[in-house]
Amino acid sequence: MRVIFCACSIIFCSTTLAIPNVNSTDSIPESWKSLDKVIITSEKKETNLQKTIGSITVLNSKQIQEARLWSLNGLSAFIPNMYTAHSGDQRNISSIRGIATTSYEQAVATYIDGVSQFTLDTYMPELFDIERIEIIRGPQGTLYGRNALGGVINVITKKPTNKTSVLTEVSIGEFGQRRMGSSVKFPLIKDKMYLGASTLYEEHGGFFMNSFTKAKYDQQKKIFGNYYLKYNPTEHFQAIFNIKHQINRNHGAFPLAPDTESAFLNPFTLSQNALTVMHDNNINASLALKYNFTSGIRLQAQTSWQRNYRFYKNPIDADFSTLDAISIVNNYGNKFNNVNVITKEITLHSKKEAKVNWTVGSYFFYQDNPVKQGTRFGENASLLGIPDQLFTLVTTNLGSNYGAAVYGQANYPLSGSVKLIAGLRWDNEYRKMTVSGEYQKEPNIAFQTQQDSTGKTSYTAISPKLGLQYIMNEDRMMFLTYNKGFRAGGLTSLGSDPSQVPLSIYSPETSHTFEWGIKSQFLENSVRINLATFFSFIRNVQTPVLILPDAITIIRNAGSLQSKGMELEIEAKPVKGLELIFRGGLTDARYIDLSLPKGGQMVNYKGNKQIFTPNYTTASIIQYSFSFNDNSRLIFRNEWLNFGNQYFDLANTIAQKAYGILNSRVAFQWKKTELSIWGRNLTDKRYLSYGYDFGGVYMAPPRQVGTSLIIQW
Repeated sequence: MRVIFCACSIIFCSTTLAIPNVNSTDSIPESWKSLDKVIITSEKKETNLQKTIGSITVLNSKQIQEARLWSLNGLSAFIPNMYTAHSGDQRNISSIRGIATTSYEQAVATYIDGVSQFTLDTYMPELFDIERIEIIRGPQGTLYGRNALGGVINVITKKPTNKTSVLTEVSIGEFGQRRMGSSVKFPLIKDKMYLGASTLYEEHGGFFMNSFTKAKYDQQKKIFGNYYLKYNPTEHFQAIFNIKHQINRNHGAFPLAPDTESAFLNPFTLSQNALTVMHDNNINASLALKYNFTSGIRLQAQTSWQRNYRFYKNPIDADFSTLDAISIVNNYGNKFNNVNVITKEITLHSKKEAKVNWTVGSYFFYQDNPVKQGTRFGENASLLGIPDQLFTLVTTNLGSNYGAAVYGQANYPLSGSVKLIAGLRWDNEYRKMTVSGEYQKEPNIAFQTQQDSTGKTSYTAISPKLGLQYIMNEDRMMFLTYNKGFRAGGLTSLGSDPSQVPLSIYSPETSHTFEWGIKSQFLENSVRINLATFFSFIRNVQTPVLILPDAITIIRNAGSLQSKGMELEIEAKPVKGLELIFRGGLTDARYIDLSLPKGGQMVNYKGNKQIFTPNYTTASIIQYSFSFNDNSRLIFRNEWLNFGNQYFDLANTIAQKAYGILNSRVAFQWKKTELSIWGRNLTDKRYLSYGYDFGGVYMAPPRQVGTSLIIQW
């Protein structure tokens, strides 16, 4: 906390980062002092960032490149009160303002080009050829609906235009890091039809060593593609067909230490005998239509299909040792562990110059989620207290759900300087799950332990929004809002623990947030200040419990949470070539009611802190560019990211103390070519980035140094 207030006293000039929306390898702009205005689409239409109600941070393509953000996992601390992490499997959990979860139904919604990344299964975290990223903090239930409880991450990729562009990027770094990407965009028919394609290949040799095999454990290879066909038959109509795909081969998806002490005593070292490759195949296809009526009203419609097939080629180690004791099997053919999602959204917007500016829309989705998984107990199972050996407990959970929503939001001017914002959304969701269990004794004995059982549930969620905006002058405005968000309810899965009853219903989790903020800019727009305070009350908190050894997450409603804090964002250009940026946040998120089973009885955890929530985050960035002439310059950049104390389990026994990370970058630009040398975690700080309630922890990557070459023409 001291770090934040010291930084605030030195540079009390806050802002959401907003550098001109150009690539860092473009020619140097003539205007160095004024910060360009930033146009965003967080309200599902174009608005000016500094005049839009809410706490929103925007990173454009230039900023993403300068910060070397290769994945959404890298957003931690760059965004106030935001933390993102994964345990080695590349499926990120995101926390904003103390709203977090480790379940598949996330608390922070992620959208890529307007398509909801429906669950962790259909999630694509890679960042390449990005136009901008908008992070909206606080519940966004009215416009975004389900799982926007803590906020929204909105990723917009670059679209093809009349201008032909080609981009090539090559990066190499320590630990066998390789990143090679390319994109091309060009018009097929000028002013009518355009084509764009981006591809990315990434690999790294692994940070962890397996002492059992004397080889690296967590080697990874990824291929990502993004393809566009854009058609403008008339000036009023536009159609964009888009396909994205991701292929990931992970040779060590969960490089976990059994406990915190082991992780720090022997960092990046483990010993496991059950070796496998996680196959992760994602595809996302969408069709977006836009039509502008002559009246000025605008229609948008988007249909998407998402598919993910994830499985372990061989059983994966679940005892984290060299014993043939416990492993997880899920390779049962593509009829299982193959998630499919269809979404459809239609929105109407008022004409831009209308006195009452409004948006109305409807949304529909369908999800098919057939999961089959086995827990195998090997010949050493007795050493872990298992009374049997060489058998597999197989659970099948066939889930399907669908839902629909209608919503509307309007801005109404009460006077020349005061606006009223009001919105309302109605969501209805239906869920069904069929479970069954089987005992399989090697080599060929099998019988059913759980007959086919089906559970059903449905619920309705109402998400209102109400706010006031006071425009003080052209450079300053203030807002006060109330927002409600929700996280989807559902049915619990069948696991190997007989004490956990399957098909139990858990209700939606709801968040009520009050927020006050001010946005301003000074000195001919060379300094911007954004400040916000918030108070959130979360009811029916869905607490995920990982059931071992089969690693199935059981959800239950188990308490209430209260979160409050503040956020400050700073950007300034005091002299030519110098940029100063500060983003900081304080969060106090603790349970006011929480009771969980432990050792056969209920334990009260009232007062405990929320998981995956540092009590503060700060990003202090200084960047200086020296121009040799109109075509070349040298850039120096330092980033100091700080994280406060946080916990990884609800009992608050697995903790990571406050720490800081130093990143640096030096780049030389000549016309549209850039060569850079970068370093991440230069002090080689050892810290935990992820932990499970059973004790297993994941240590964040060590120091990494590398170089990148980017060429555009």
